[in-house]
Amino acid sequence: MEITVHTRHLDVPVGLREAAVEKAQHLERFLEGTQRAQIVFSRDHAARDDGYVTCEISVVARGRVVRVRSSGHLASTALEAAISKETQRLTRMQDRLVQRSRPRHGAASQRLTEPAD
Repeated sequence: MEITVHTRHLDVPVGLREAAVEKAQHLERFLEGTQRAQIVFSRDHAARDDGYVTCEISVVARGRVVRVRSSGHLASTALEAAISKETQRLTRMQDRLVQRSRPRHGAASQRLTEPAD
């Protein structure tokens, strides 16, 4: 999986960049076919004046894009919250894809047991 980390109007320590890449590598196990992840840290000027940091994670998998945005006082807390949201959304997408490929068997068995006129 290709992982990129970008920053906007903010300096992020090298240790946090490495932690972000390491955590993003774990996202691959929640959805099969994950191709690319992009992590963007930015200073949240418009929404708050007290210096919140925003972390946005975009994951491209199976032709779909799953995007999450989270903010916090520190870049590390924003990253943790964004990773948590992303794991929930990727798990939900994987469940939906599996359910779609395995239709319910109850409807087919009911048709077989009904008497024909």
